[in-house]
Amino acid sequence: MKEYELIESAALNDFAHSAPQVAVEKCGIKIFPVGGVNGLISSKIDIPAFNRVVGLGIKEPIDERVIDIILNKIEVNEVKRFILQIHPEVHSDRLRRLLELHAFYHYNNWVVDKRLFTSTKSKN
Repeated sequence: MKEYELIESAALNDFAHSAPQVAVEKCGIKIFPVGGVNGLISSKIDIPAFNRVVGLGIKEPIDERVIDIILNKIEVNEVKRFILQIHPEVHSDRLRRLLELHAFYHYNNWVVDKRLFTSTKSKN
């Protein structure tokens, strides 16, 4: 799973660098390194999937320095909503407290509609 997230982090970098200049300007696209992975900002798009860090905690520990870099990027670029995609194996009580101290909180996990995997559909 770590390898997948690192690939996704690299893909964010490719996405940002392959976007046409008109899209970069219109969407406010920027890429930044943090914690050994990449963060993406699309400051003019209020969609969290375009404003996130992927794979946080895989290559470097998440500490005050990493959080400060991210908060600075969010503030300077006036991003309304931002996702920290933290690798599941690095979650801890210490990390939860650090994130809460900086006004980040756990919002949700990926979920799957189980109806997609059943052979019979419910009748309405």
